[in-house]
Amino acid sequence: MDLGFFRSLSGSPVDTPGGQQESRRRGRQPFLLIILALAVIVSSGCGGLVMPFTKTESYASSDSLVLKQQRSDVLEAVSEVGKAMGFSVSSLDRARKSISLEIPTTTGSAVLIGKWNQATLTALYDEDARTIDLKVSVIGNFGAGGQDSGEKLLADFKQRLAGRLGSR
Repeated sequence: MDLGFFRSLSGSPVDTPGGQQESRRRGRQPFLLIILALAVIVSSGCGGLVMPFTKTESYASSDSLVLKQQRSDVLEAVSEVGKAMGFSVSSLDRARKSISLEIPTTTGSAVLIGKWNQATLTALYDEDARTIDLKVSVIGNFGAGGQDSGEKLLADFKQRLAGRLGSR
């Protein structure tokens, strides 16, 4: 079995047809360094270059929703509406009738383009008053963490939840 090809990859001297020893490593070194540098840039993206130069914004707001009648499925409805909007349940307290939802930062867009955002929504149900207190907080860059995005998110969630539960 001829191992000359494998030896040439490792940089070991290889016999040439004229009997001379030649190292192919020297000829391949710049090419391999260029390929390696491009691979590092492509795999890491430019997020690390962009993120320090973008403005991070945060915003918090609250609102309430008054139901027509008492409901026993409020926490489940909040969870379903949140999941439909891309949230995941981050905490649930059935005794206090409280649920927190979260949209975590997406690593892909943070790494590739430097955009990141996170949103948290908390709902607290007061069964006696038939009200759901909603609190939202957003943080991010490229406009994902400002007042506009926070208010839009809260209004959209409230509208969907009101449609699901019925409110006055």
